[in-house]
Amino acid sequence: MNIVEKSVGYKLETLGFDVFYDYSNNIFNISKLICKNCDASWFNELNQCIFCSSTFFYSYTCSNRDCLKTFSITMDKKKGNDKKKSTPTCDICNSILYKDCFNDDCISNKNTFIREEIINLTNEEGLFFNKSSFKISQHWCLKCGNNQSYYNSATLKVEVVNNINDLEKFKKNKIINNYIFYLLNNEKFLTITSNDFVLNELQDLNKYKDDLEIKNLKFVY
Repeated sequence: MNIVEKSVGYKLETLGFDVFYDYSNNIFNISKLICKNCDASWFNELNQCIFCSSTFFYSYTCSNRDCLKTFSITMDKKKGNDKKKSTPTCDICNSILYKDCFNDDCISNKNTFIREEIINLTNEEGLFFNKSSFKISQHWCLKCGNNQSYYNSATLKVEVVNNINDLEKFKKNKIINNYIFYLLNNEKFLTITSNDFVLNELQDLNKYKDDLEIKNLKFVY
């Protein structure tokens, strides 16, 4: 990949796309899991509470129900001589910290029997314990609550040219449904579908932008 292709790849990754580069054809294959109802991003790595669908904020909660102070899960608050069995504790009341559901109205917090069972079954680590059966990967859209998702996919070719006149030599490729042209002399991008691959369109400098226009991409489902 040249430096422009790498920049495009990194940009797509920051926008939540899974990015794969086909070195045999020098093209990108990109995909993104989104909500079927509202097109919001869908995250397989996100965990939700099995009881109320609240998301895990990667934080500890103090087990003392009168304290309930929260701490980042990346903190260093271990105690005990055996580091493998050391337990994170609250620096306010010294109680054990759990990876609880943040929803105070969730039955995992309100129902004493269920809460105690979760603590026992997760070895006193909480509902969002790494091997817990009380959490699931994202099952509901965080924006609209829909429970269906699908992958938005596309093929993409990045063409780097020195100036507008160099565009005359380019031809469409049947396996590609999107192109990004980058003009070296003015450092601007043109994001188009293969259907818009017309020479007079490509040579219109007014269509070139300072950044990628993802909304112009054509996706397949």
